[in-house]
This record gives sequence, structure tokens and C-alpha cells, in this order.
Amino acid sequence: MPEELIFGLLSNFYRGADRDERIAYDRKVSNIMRILKSVSLTIIITYILGLIWYRLSDNWQRYLMIPAEQNTETVA
Repeated sequence: MPEELIFGLLSNFYRGADRDERIAYDRKVSNIMRILKSVSLTIIITYILGLIWYRLSDNWQRYLMIPAEQNTETVA
């Protein structure tokens, strides 16, 4: 059923249009889909890199900051 609905909506855009208008519309839709794919891929990659960065910073603080804190306590 969803395919029929989408097909019906797209056929409304092509009704009464000549060949050049159809080609222009297809290119617009293609470009919009490319932009949406790029934006969504960028958001997903940024989110995953943020998760990795968060985990690395958590481990970095645990392993590198504790010896530095112990050295400052012995000096004071």
C-alpha cells in the first residue's frame, strides 16, 4: 500500500509535464536525496566519533590524571 501511495503522489508531479520538466524534476529529487544522505551520514559519523571520544577521555582521565594527583599530594 505505501508503494501505491508514493507512486500516486509522484505521478501527480509528472502529469502534464513535458520531457525537459520531468528530467529537471528527477535531477532535483536526486540532488535532494544525495544531500539528505550526506547530512544523515555526517550526523551518524559525528555521533559515533563523539561516543568514542567520550570513552577515550574517560579512560585518559582515569589512567593519566590519577598519578599526577598523587604526585601533587605528596609534595604538599
